Amino acid sequence: MKTTLKLQRNWKPTLMLALAIVTCATTAVRAETPWQEAEYRRDQERKARAYQDKLIEGCTKSSASRSDQYAAIAYSPATKNWGYSYQYPNLAAAQRAAVGECKTADAIPVGWASNGWYCALALGEDGSWSAASGATAAVAKAEALKECRKLTTTQCVVVECVCSR
Repeated sequence: MKTTLKLQRNWKPTLMLALAIVTCATTAVRAETPWQEAEYRRDQERKARAYQDKLIEGCTKSSASRSDQYAAIAYSPATKNWGYSYQYPNLAAAQRAAVGECKTADAIPVGWASNGWYCALALGEDGSWSAASGATAAVAKAEALKECRKLTTTQCVVVECVCSR
């Protein structure tokens, strides 16, 4: 592999040398020919898809293949602690577990989901909060943010999103 440095006016030679070294090092590690580079990319994409499939497998299986499962989120307005639970056989058990994870006496269940749905909790900088459920994580987060913004003029952020499976 041949590397050529072409210096132009106002360019620092050391920066160009560093870029050339990094470019050569990455190319040499991954592949020597365009065909090998394409094969490397395909292999990386296959690995990424397999990893994503493994991560979301639990939430995409049909409801018929499993019994009902619940998730819950609990929140303590006084301490601003939250807790969550998932994969519980009933709503009461999921809520009790979420309150227990919160580890505060004033924690209350604020959101829940079942059978592959998601629940999310959004908090405002001024202590306001909102929880919402949705068929996807994106929907649950968007709804929680939307409702939180109705309650405050400060910044809202999603602090938790959990799937029931």
